[in-house]
Amino acid sequence: QIILPPGGNSFTVLNGSTVKIKWSIDGSVSVADIIYRSWSFRSSVGGRAEELGIISGGIITIRTKLYEVDIEKQATLVLKNVNGSYNGKYQFTLLSPRSSASEVDVLIAGKFSLLLRQAQKPNVTINCSSRITLDEGEDGTCVCTEQGGNPPANLTWYRDGEQIGKASYGENRLTLTSVTKQDNAGTYKCVAQSYTLTDEKSIEVKVRLNFKPDKAAVTFTKNPAVVGESVAIICKSNGLPESSYTMFHNDTKLISNKSTYTIDVVQYSDAGTYKCIARNKLGNDSASDNLTVFVDKASSDDINCGTEWYIVVVSVVSGIIMGLFLAYIVSCSRRKFRNRKPQSNPEKQTTEVDTTYQELDLSKMNTEENYQSLSVNAESNDAANDHDEDSTYTELSKTRDVENNYQSLT
Repeated sequence: QIILPPGGNSFTVLNGSTVKIKWSIDGSVSVADIIYRSWSFRSSVGGRAEELGIISGGIITIRTKLYEVDIEKQATLVLKNVNGSYNGKYQFTLLSPRSSASEVDVLIAGKFSLLLRQAQKPNVTINCSSRITLDEGEDGTCVCTEQGGNPPANLTWYRDGEQIGKASYGENRLTLTSVTKQDNAGTYKCVAQSYTLTDEKSIEVKVRLNFKPDKAAVTFTKNPAVVGESVAIICKSNGLPESSYTMFHNDTKLISNKSTYTIDVVQYSDAGTYKCIARNKLGNDSASDNLTVFVDKASSDDINCGTEWYIVVVSVVSGIIMGLFLAYIVSCSRRKFRNRKPQSNPEKQTTEVDTTYQELDLSKMNTEENYQSLSVNAESNDAANDHDEDSTYTELSKTRDVENNYQSLT
Protein backbone atom coordinates (compact mmCIF):
# COMPACT_ATOMS: atom_id res chain seq x y z
CA GLN A 1 0.00 0.00 0.00
CA ILE A 2 1.19 3.51 -0.85
CA ILE A 3 1.43 6.05 1.94
CA LEU A 4 1.00 9.76 1.31
CA PRO A 5 3.89 12.19 1.81
CA PRO A 6 4.15 13.84 5.23
CA GLY A 7 2.67 17.08 3.86
CA GLY A 8 -0.53 15.36 2.75
CA ASN A 9 -1.98 15.39 -0.74
CA SER A 10 -1.35 19.13 -1.34
CA PHE A 11 1.99 20.86 -1.62
CA THR A 12 2.67 24.57 -1.93
CA VAL A 13 6.15 25.59 -2.98
CA LEU A 14 7.98 28.80 -3.82
CA ASN A 15 8.84 29.80 -7.36
CA GLY A 16 12.35 28.69 -8.32
CA SER A 17 12.72 26.26 -5.41
CA THR A 18 13.27 22.49 -5.35
CA VAL A 19 10.66 20.19 -3.82
CA LYS A 20 10.73 16.50 -2.97
CA ILE A 21 7.49 14.51 -2.99
CA LYS A 22 8.12 11.45 -0.82
CA TRP A 23 5.72 8.58 -1.13
CA SER A 24 6.37 5.45 0.94
CA ILE A 25 5.43 1.75 0.73
CA ASP A 26 4.14 -0.13 3.75
CA GLY A 27 5.31 -3.61 4.76
CA SER A 28 2.56 -5.46 2.90
CA VAL A 29 4.63 -5.28 -0.27
CA SER A 30 8.26 -6.40 -0.38
CA VAL A 31 10.56 -4.08 -2.26
CA ALA A 32 12.15 -7.09 -3.90
CA ASP A 33 8.77 -8.07 -5.31
CA ILE A 34 8.08 -4.69 -6.91
CA ILE A 35 8.16 -5.01 -10.66
CA TYR A 36 7.51 -1.48 -11.82
CA ARG A 37 7.24 2.02 -10.40
CA SER A 38 6.24 5.11 -12.39
CA TRP A 39 5.56 8.82 -11.87
CA SER A 40 3.25 10.88 -14.09
CA PHE A 41 1.99 14.47 -14.27
CA ARG A 42 -1.22 16.15 -15.52
CA SER A 43 -1.04 19.94 -15.84
CA SER A 44 -3.61 22.11 -14.11
CA VAL A 45 -4.37 23.77 -17.46
CA GLY A 46 -5.54 20.43 -18.89
CA GLY A 47 -4.25 17.93 -21.41
CA ARG A 48 -3.10 14.31 -21.21
CA ALA A 49 -1.03 12.87 -18.39
CA GLU A 50 2.68 12.69 -19.09
CA GLU A 51 5.02 10.06 -17.71
CA LEU A 52 7.96 11.67 -15.93
CA GLY A 53 10.07 8.63 -15.04
CA ILE A 54 10.13 4.96 -14.02
CA ILE A 55 12.06 2.42 -11.97
CA SER A 56 12.10 -0.95 -13.65
CA GLY A 57 14.49 -3.75 -12.82
CA GLY A 58 16.16 -1.43 -10.37
CA ILE A 59 17.03 1.06 -13.11
CA ILE A 60 15.84 4.68 -12.98
CA THR A 61 14.80 6.18 -16.30
CA ILE A 62 13.68 9.81 -16.83
CA ARG A 63 11.12 9.96 -19.61
CA THR A 64 10.28 13.71 -19.82
CA LYS A 65 12.28 16.50 -21.39
CA LEU A 66 9.88 19.27 -20.44
CA TYR A 67 10.63 19.45 -16.75
CA GLU A 68 13.64 19.26 -14.48
CA VAL A 69 12.87 16.12 -12.48
CA ASP A 70 14.75 13.38 -10.70
CA ILE A 71 13.81 10.13 -8.97
CA GLU A 72 15.21 8.82 -5.71
CA LYS A 73 14.62 5.35 -4.31
CA GLN A 74 12.34 4.09 -2.96
CA ALA A 75 9.49 6.37 -4.12
CA THR A 76 10.62 9.99 -4.14
CA LEU A 77 10.01 12.41 -7.02
CA VAL A 78 12.27 15.49 -7.11
CA LEU A 79 11.11 18.68 -8.89
CA LYS A 80 13.78 21.30 -9.58
CA ASN A 81 13.52 25.04 -10.23
CA VAL A 82 9.73 24.94 -10.16
CA ASN A 83 7.53 27.60 -11.76
CA GLY A 84 3.92 28.02 -12.75
CA SER A 85 4.12 25.28 -15.40
CA TYR A 86 4.65 22.70 -12.62
CA ASN A 87 1.18 23.28 -11.23
CA GLY A 88 -0.94 20.15 -11.52
CA LYS A 89 -1.42 16.59 -10.26
CA TYR A 90 1.42 14.12 -9.74
CA GLN A 91 0.67 10.39 -9.66
CA PHE A 92 2.74 7.47 -8.35
CA THR A 93 1.96 3.95 -9.65
CA LEU A 94 3.27 0.68 -8.19
CA LEU A 95 3.06 -2.85 -9.78
CA SER A 96 3.83 -6.04 -7.81
CA PRO A 97 3.15 -9.80 -8.43
CA ARG A 98 0.86 -12.02 -6.38
CA SER A 99 0.34 -15.75 -6.21
CA SER A 100 0.53 -16.27 -9.93
CA ALA A 101 2.35 -14.58 -12.73
CA SER A 102 -0.89 -13.67 -14.38
CA GLU A 103 -2.17 -11.86 -11.40
CA VAL A 104 -0.77 -8.51 -10.49
CA ASP A 105 -1.81 -5.81 -8.10
CA VAL A 106 -1.93 -2.46 -9.77
CA LEU A 107 -1.92 0.22 -7.16
CA ILE A 108 -2.69 3.51 -8.85
CA ALA A 109 -2.28 6.34 -6.45
CA GLY A 110 -5.17 8.27 -7.95
CA LYS A 111 -6.56 9.10 -4.54
CA PHE A 112 -3.06 9.97 -3.43
CA SER A 113 -2.31 12.30 -6.30
CA LEU A 114 -0.62 15.53 -5.38
CA LEU A 115 -1.58 19.08 -6.34
CA LEU A 116 1.46 21.25 -6.68
CA ARG A 117 0.70 24.96 -6.46
CA GLN A 118 3.03 27.91 -6.76
CA ALA A 119 3.08 30.00 -3.57
CA GLN A 120 2.19 33.68 -3.78
CA LYS A 121 2.63 36.41 -1.24
CA PRO A 122 -0.58 37.74 0.36
CA ASN A 123 -1.53 41.41 0.40
CA VAL A 124 -3.01 42.76 3.65
CA THR A 125 -5.52 45.61 3.88
CA ILE A 126 -7.13 47.22 6.94
CA ASN A 127 -10.35 49.24 6.69
CA CYS A 128 -9.32 51.89 9.23
CA SER A 129 -6.66 54.59 9.28
CA SER A 130 -3.15 54.02 10.59
CA ARG A 131 -3.88 56.24 13.62
CA ILE A 132 -7.09 55.93 15.61
CA THR A 133 -8.09 58.03 18.58
CA LEU A 134 -10.91 56.72 20.75
CA ASP A 135 -12.51 58.48 23.67
CA GLU A 136 -12.57 56.61 26.93
CA GLY A 137 -15.58 54.27 26.98
CA GLU A 138 -16.06 54.22 23.20
CA ASP A 139 -16.09 51.12 20.98
CA GLY A 140 -13.91 50.56 17.92
CA THR A 141 -13.68 48.01 15.12
CA CYS A 142 -11.10 47.30 12.42
CA VAL A 143 -11.32 44.57 9.79
CA CYS A 144 -8.19 42.96 8.34
CA THR A 145 -8.40 41.13 5.00
CA GLU A 146 -5.91 39.56 2.58
CA GLN A 147 -5.84 39.00 -1.14
CA GLY A 148 -3.60 37.13 -3.53
CA GLY A 149 -2.14 34.65 -1.07
CA ASN A 150 -1.47 31.17 -2.45
CA PRO A 151 -2.52 29.21 -0.56
CA PRO A 152 -5.01 31.55 1.19
CA ALA A 153 -3.26 33.23 4.09
CA ASN A 154 -4.29 33.02 7.70
CA LEU A 155 -4.71 36.34 9.53
CA THR A 156 -3.66 37.09 13.08
CA TRP A 157 -3.93 40.27 15.22
CA TYR A 158 -1.17 41.31 17.62
CA ARG A 159 -1.09 44.07 20.23
CA ASP A 160 2.37 45.35 21.14
CA GLY A 161 3.86 42.10 19.79
CA GLU A 162 1.51 39.70 21.61
CA GLN A 163 -1.16 37.71 19.79
CA ILE A 164 -4.77 38.60 20.62
CA GLY A 165 -7.60 36.39 19.49
CA LYS A 166 -7.42 33.48 17.09
CA ALA A 167 -6.08 33.29 13.57
CA SER A 168 -8.59 33.05 10.74
CA TYR A 169 -8.63 32.83 6.95
CA GLY A 170 -9.79 35.53 4.58
CA GLU A 171 -10.86 38.05 7.22
CA ASN A 172 -10.13 38.83 10.83
CA ARG A 173 -12.02 41.46 12.82
CA LEU A 174 -10.50 43.48 15.67
CA THR A 175 -13.18 44.64 18.12
CA LEU A 176 -12.49 47.03 20.99
CA THR A 177 -15.29 47.55 23.52
CA SER A 178 -15.53 50.29 26.18
CA VAL A 179 -11.90 51.18 25.67
CA THR A 180 -9.58 52.28 28.44
CA LYS A 181 -6.11 53.68 28.11
CA GLN A 182 -4.57 50.85 30.10
CA ASP A 183 -6.26 47.96 28.32
CA ASN A 184 -6.59 49.14 24.74
CA ALA A 185 -4.05 51.83 23.82
CA GLY A 186 -1.07 50.60 21.83
CA THR A 187 0.16 49.37 18.44
CA TYR A 188 -2.00 46.77 16.70
CA LYS A 189 -0.68 44.63 13.84
CA CYS A 190 -2.45 42.28 11.47
CA VAL A 191 -0.19 39.58 9.97
CA ALA A 192 -1.13 37.47 6.94
CA GLN A 193 0.88 34.29 6.35
CA SER A 194 0.76 32.08 3.27
CA TYR A 195 3.22 29.21 3.38
CA THR A 196 6.47 30.99 4.30
CA LEU A 197 5.37 34.31 2.78
CA THR A 198 3.92 37.05 4.99
CA ASP A 199 2.52 40.56 4.84
CA GLU A 200 1.42 42.86 7.64
CA LYS A 201 -0.19 46.21 8.41
CA SER A 202 -0.13 48.16 11.66
CA ILE A 203 -2.37 50.77 13.29
CA GLU A 204 -1.80 53.00 16.30
CA VAL A 205 -4.69 53.21 18.77
CA LYS A 206 -4.83 56.08 21.26
CA VAL A 207 -7.37 56.46 24.03
CA ARG A 208 -8.29 59.91 25.34
CA LEU A 209 -9.35 60.12 28.95
CA ASN A 210 -12.64 61.82 29.87
CA PHE A 211 -12.55 65.20 31.63
CA LYS A 212 -14.97 68.02 32.38
CA PRO A 213 -15.18 71.08 30.08
CA ASP A 214 -12.55 73.78 30.52
CA LYS A 215 -11.12 76.75 28.64
CA ALA A 216 -14.57 77.81 27.45
CA ALA A 217 -14.55 80.87 25.19
CA VAL A 218 -17.00 83.03 23.23
CA THR A 219 -15.89 84.46 19.88
CA PHE A 220 -17.57 86.46 17.12
CA THR A 221 -16.96 86.21 13.40
CA LYS A 222 -17.04 90.04 13.37
CA ASN A 223 -16.86 92.42 16.30
CA PRO A 224 -17.99 95.19 16.05
CA ALA A 225 -20.87 93.87 13.95
CA VAL A 226 -22.50 95.97 11.23
CA VAL A 227 -26.21 96.71 11.13
CA GLY A 228 -27.85 94.79 8.30
CA GLU A 229 -25.05 92.24 7.96
CA SER A 230 -24.68 88.78 9.53
CA VAL A 231 -22.59 87.67 12.50
CA ALA A 232 -22.00 84.31 14.18
CA ILE A 233 -21.43 83.75 17.89
CA ILE A 234 -19.19 80.73 18.50
CA CYS A 235 -18.76 78.86 21.78
CA LYS A 236 -15.75 76.58 22.25
CA SER A 237 -14.41 74.43 25.07
CA ASN A 238 -12.36 71.34 25.81
CA GLY A 239 -13.82 68.30 27.51
CA LEU A 240 -14.62 64.60 27.03
CA PRO A 241 -17.22 63.44 26.29
CA GLU A 242 -17.93 66.30 23.88
CA SER A 243 -19.76 69.20 25.49
CA SER A 244 -23.28 70.43 24.82
CA TYR A 245 -23.82 74.20 24.77
CA THR A 246 -26.35 76.74 26.02
CA MET A 247 -26.16 80.42 25.02
CA PHE A 248 -27.59 83.55 26.62
CA HIS A 249 -27.94 87.12 25.35
CA ASN A 250 -28.17 89.72 28.11
CA ASP A 251 -29.27 86.88 30.47
CA THR A 252 -31.99 85.75 28.03
CA LYS A 253 -31.65 82.14 26.86
CA LEU A 254 -31.24 81.66 23.12
CA ILE A 255 -32.95 78.82 21.28
CA SER A 256 -29.77 77.02 20.26
CA ASN A 257 -28.08 73.85 21.53
CA LYS A 258 -25.22 74.10 19.09
CA SER A 259 -21.83 75.66 19.53
CA THR A 260 -22.62 78.32 16.89
CA TYR A 261 -25.49 80.85 16.86
CA THR A 262 -25.93 82.94 13.70
CA ILE A 263 -27.72 86.30 13.38
CA ASP A 264 -28.56 86.76 9.70
CA VAL A 265 -29.51 90.46 9.87
CA VAL A 266 -27.89 92.40 12.72
CA GLN A 267 -29.96 95.02 14.57
CA TYR A 268 -28.95 97.47 17.28
CA SER A 269 -30.85 95.28 19.75
CA ASP A 270 -28.37 92.43 19.10
CA ALA A 271 -25.61 94.32 20.90
CA GLY A 272 -24.77 93.26 24.43
CA THR A 273 -23.29 90.41 26.46
CA TYR A 274 -23.30 86.84 25.15
CA LYS A 275 -22.70 84.01 27.61
CA CYS A 276 -21.96 80.37 26.78
CA ILE A 277 -22.21 77.36 29.13
CA ALA A 278 -20.49 74.09 28.10
CA ARG A 279 -21.58 70.85 29.84
CA ASN A 280 -20.78 67.15 29.84
CA LYS A 281 -21.36 64.35 32.34
CA LEU A 282 -18.32 65.39 34.38
CA GLY A 283 -19.15 69.10 34.84
CA ASN A 284 -19.47 72.46 33.09
CA ASP A 285 -17.62 75.66 32.27
CA SER A 286 -18.76 79.08 31.03
CA ALA A 287 -17.50 82.22 29.31
CA SER A 288 -18.93 85.53 28.07
CA ASP A 289 -18.05 88.46 25.82
CA ASN A 290 -19.62 91.71 24.55
CA LEU A 291 -20.79 92.39 21.00
CA THR A 292 -20.79 95.96 19.66
CA VAL A 293 -23.10 97.01 16.80
CA PHE A 294 -22.66 100.08 14.57
CA VAL A 295 -23.59 101.45 11.14
CA ASP A 296 -20.94 100.87 8.54
CA LYS A 297 -19.27 104.28 7.83
CA ALA A 298 -18.47 103.30 4.27
CA SER A 299 -22.13 102.52 3.60
CA SER A 300 -23.17 105.74 5.36
CA ASP A 301 -20.71 107.74 3.28
CA ASP A 302 -22.04 106.12 0.14
CA ILE A 303 -25.59 107.02 1.15
CA ASN A 304 -24.60 110.60 2.03
CA CYS A 305 -22.64 110.92 -1.18
CA GLY A 306 -25.62 109.70 -3.14
CA THR A 307 -27.87 112.13 -1.30
CA GLU A 308 -25.48 115.01 -1.95
CA TRP A 309 -25.35 114.21 -5.65
CA TYR A 310 -29.13 114.03 -5.71
CA ILE A 311 -29.36 117.45 -4.06
CA VAL A 312 -26.83 118.90 -6.49
CA VAL A 313 -28.68 117.51 -9.49
CA VAL A 314 -32.05 118.72 -8.19
CA SER A 315 -30.56 122.16 -7.45
CA VAL A 316 -29.04 122.48 -10.90
CA VAL A 317 -32.23 121.38 -12.63
CA SER A 318 -34.30 123.72 -10.45
CA GLY A 319 -31.92 126.61 -11.19
CA ILE A 320 -32.19 125.97 -14.91
CA ILE A 321 -35.99 125.87 -14.71
CA MET A 322 -36.11 129.06 -12.64
CA GLY A 323 -33.69 130.76 -15.02
CA LEU A 324 -35.80 129.81 -18.00
CA PHE A 325 -38.94 130.97 -16.18
CA LEU A 326 -37.39 134.35 -15.28
CA ALA A 327 -36.07 134.75 -18.80
CA TYR A 328 -39.55 134.08 -20.11
CA ILE A 329 -41.06 136.70 -17.74
CA VAL A 330 -38.45 139.29 -18.74
CA SER A 331 -39.02 138.54 -22.40
CA CYS A 332 -42.79 138.92 -22.01
CA SER A 333 -42.34 142.15 -20.05
CA ARG A 334 -40.07 143.61 -22.69
CA ARG A 335 -42.50 142.73 -25.47
CA LYS A 336 -45.36 144.21 -23.50
CA PHE A 337 -43.32 147.36 -22.80
CA ARG A 338 -42.50 147.77 -26.47
CA ASN A 339 -46.15 147.36 -27.43
CA ARG A 340 -47.29 149.95 -24.87
CA LYS A 341 -44.52 152.56 -25.49
CA PRO A 342 -46.09 154.39 -28.51
CA GLN A 343 -49.44 154.69 -26.76
CA SER A 344 -48.00 155.85 -23.50
CA ASN A 345 -46.51 159.15 -24.88
CA PRO A 346 -49.15 160.67 -27.21
CA GLU A 347 -49.86 163.56 -24.93
CA LYS A 348 -46.16 164.22 -24.52
CA GLN A 349 -45.69 164.17 -28.26
CA THR A 350 -48.76 166.28 -28.75
CA THR A 351 -47.49 168.65 -26.14
CA GLU A 352 -44.15 168.88 -27.87
CA VAL A 353 -45.85 169.42 -31.19
CA ASP A 354 -48.21 171.91 -29.66
CA THR A 355 -45.26 173.67 -28.13
CA THR A 356 -43.47 173.77 -31.40
CA TYR A 357 -46.63 174.80 -33.09
CA GLN A 358 -47.10 177.59 -30.63
CA GLU A 359 -43.57 178.68 -31.12
CA LEU A 360 -43.94 178.64 -34.89
CA ASP A 361 -47.59 179.56 -35.21
CA LEU A 362 -47.43 182.58 -37.52
CA SER A 363 -51.07 183.27 -37.07
CA LYS A 364 -50.42 184.28 -33.50
CA MET A 365 -47.25 186.09 -34.17
CA ASN A 366 -46.21 188.96 -36.34
CA THR A 367 -44.61 187.67 -39.45
CA GLU A 368 -42.09 190.37 -39.61
CA GLU A 369 -41.17 189.98 -35.98
CA ASN A 370 -40.84 186.24 -36.36
CA TYR A 371 -38.63 186.63 -39.33
CA GLN A 372 -36.52 189.18 -37.54
CA SER A 373 -36.27 186.89 -34.55
CA LEU A 374 -35.08 184.01 -36.62
CA SER A 375 -32.69 186.17 -38.54
CA VAL A 376 -31.26 187.56 -35.36
CA ASN A 377 -30.88 184.07 -33.96
CA ALA A 378 -29.17 182.92 -37.10
CA GLU A 379 -26.80 185.82 -37.16
CA SER A 380 -26.12 185.38 -33.48
CA ASN A 381 -25.36 181.71 -33.94
CA ASP A 382 -23.08 182.46 -36.88
CA ALA A 383 -21.18 185.05 -34.89
CA ALA A 384 -20.84 182.74 -31.87
CA ASN A 385 -19.73 179.75 -33.85
CA ASP A 386 -17.74 181.42 -36.59
CA HIS A 387 -14.67 179.26 -35.90
CA ASP A 388 -16.64 175.97 -35.39
CA GLU A 389 -18.09 174.62 -38.61
CA ASP A 390 -19.65 171.56 -36.98
CA SER A 391 -21.60 173.71 -34.55
CA THR A 392 -22.77 175.97 -37.37
CA TYR A 393 -23.85 172.92 -39.30
CA THR A 394 -25.79 171.67 -36.34
CA GLU A 395 -27.57 174.98 -35.86
CA LEU A 396 -28.39 175.21 -39.52
CA SER A 397 -29.79 171.71 -39.41
CA LYS A 398 -31.95 172.65 -36.51
CA THR A 399 -33.11 175.74 -38.44
CA ARG A 400 -34.06 173.52 -41.36
CA ASP A 401 -35.90 171.18 -39.04
CA VAL A 402 -37.84 174.12 -37.65
CA GLU A 403 -38.67 175.28 -41.12
CA ASN A 404 -39.73 171.79 -42.06
CA ASN A 405 -41.87 171.58 -38.95
CA TYR A 406 -43.34 174.93 -39.78
CA GLN A 407 -44.13 173.84 -43.26
CA SER A 408 -45.56 170.58 -41.98
CA LEU A 409 -47.76 172.29 -39.46
CA THR A 410 -48.92 174.88 -41.87
